[in-house]
Amino acid sequence: MTIMDTTNSSLFRNRNALYLFTSQIFSCIGDGVCLLAILTLFGMQKEASPMEMAFVTLSLGLPFVLFGPLTGVLADKFDRKKLMILSDLCRCAIMLVVVFCTDKVWLLYVLFFLKGSFESLFTPAKNGKLKEYVRMEQMEQAVSITTVIDFGSKIIGPAVGGILVASLGVNVAFYINAATFLLSALFLFGLGKRTTPEDTINEVAGKEPFFSLFKDGLAFIRNNIALFYGLIAFSIAMFVLTLTDSQLVVLVREIPHVPASLFGMVMGAVGLGTLVVAGLLSQLKIRSAILFMTAGCLGVGLSFFLITLFTERALGGVWFWYLLLGLLGGAFAALVFVPFQTMAQKITPESLTSRVFGVIGSLSTLATIIGPLLGGILIQAYGVFTIFYVSSVLLVITSIVLLGISYVEKGKQMTRLEEKVSDKG
Repeated sequence: MTIMDTTNSSLFRNRNALYLFTSQIFSCIGDGVCLLAILTLFGMQKEASPMEMAFVTLSLGLPFVLFGPLTGVLADKFDRKKLMILSDLCRCAIMLVVVFCTDKVWLLYVLFFLKGSFESLFTPAKNGKLKEYVRMEQMEQAVSITTVIDFGSKIIGPAVGGILVASLGVNVAFYINAATFLLSALFLFGLGKRTTPEDTINEVAGKEPFFSLFKDGLAFIRNNIALFYGLIAFSIAMFVLTLTDSQLVVLVREIPHVPASLFGMVMGAVGLGTLVVAGLLSQLKIRSAILFMTAGCLGVGLSFFLITLFTERALGGVWFWYLLLGLLGGAFAALVFVPFQTMAQKITPESLTSRVFGVIGSLSTLATIIGPLLGGILIQAYGVFTIFYVSSVLLVITSIVLLGISYVEKGKQMTRLEEKVSDKG
C-alpha cells in the first residue's frame, strides 16, 4: 500500500480528513433537526406522557449502551469506510420509513432503536478512521474540530429544525434528516487511501475471533490507568452535565418573576462556552489530559455550585451572573471533553481504536440516559437545590481524584526514568 507523504501538510489541506469532517457535519446537523421534530411530534402533537417521552430517549440512546462495545469490535475487524456508509444508508432509509409511521407510536420506538443501533456502528468506525488520515501531532486539532461540529450542531440543528417544523411541518424535518445521511454517505464514498502508516496489528485483528477482540479492547482500557480513570471522570462529567441540563429549567423556575427566555439564553451560553474553548484547544498541544480534565471538572462543579447558591439566595442581576456562569460552565466542560478524546486517540493503537471508542461511547451514553431520568426522580424526592449542590460537589471530588492520579502517574514515570538511568550506569 502506498502511503502519502503528509509530513508538512496542514490538516485543512488533508482532503480525506475534510471529507470525514464534512460527513460528520451533515450527519450531526440532520440529527439535530430530527431531534427537534421528534420532540415536537411526541410533546406537542401527541401530547405524550413523561413516561412516553422517557421511552423516546431510551429508544434513541439505549442501542449505543448495549451495542457500542460490540460494534467497536466490528469496526476494528472490517472495513470502516464500508461500515460507515452502510450505517448512513440504513439510517437514511429508516428516517424515510418514519415519515409514514408517525401515527404508530410503538413502531416509532422500534425505528428509533434501529436508528440508534446503526449510529452505534458509525461512531466507533469514524473515530478509528480518523487515525488513518490524521498524524499524531495534529490529533488535538482534529479532536477539537469534531467537538466543535458535535456541539455546534446541537445548537444549529434544533434552531433550524424549529423553523422548519413551524413553517413546513414535522415530516419535512424527517425528510431532511434522511437527506443529510445520504449526503454524509456520498462524502464517505470520496475517502481515499490512508495517509498515515498502517498499524500492522490490524492484519492480525481481521483473523482473531470476535470475542477475543472484544476482551482485548476492555483489557487495554483496564490496564491503562490514565485512560481508565479518565473514562470514569468523563462519564461522571457527562452524567452531571446531562442531569443539570435537563433539570436546569426547574432551577430557573425558582427565581421569582423569571422570564421564560432566560433558560434558553443560559443553554445557549453553555453551548457557546464549549464551542469557543474547543476551538482554542485546537491550537494547543495537550501534554497532560488528566490535568486539563482536573481543571475542567473543578470549573464546571464550581460554576454550577455558584448558580445554585445565587438562585437559592435570589441574588440580583440574574441576567448577568446566570449567563456568565453558564458560559464558564460550558468553557470548563470543553476542558473535559477535548483532552480526554485526544488522549484516547493518541494512546490507543489503531487496531484497538474503534473498540476503545465503542466502550467510551457506551458508558458516556449510559450516563446521558441515566442523568435526566435519575435527576427527575432525585429532585422530586430531595428538592432541586440539594441535587444541584450534590452534583456540583461530585464534580469537585472527581477533580481532586484526577489530580491525585496525575501525581501517581508522574511518580511512576520518574521511577521508570531513574531505573533506566541506573541500568545504563
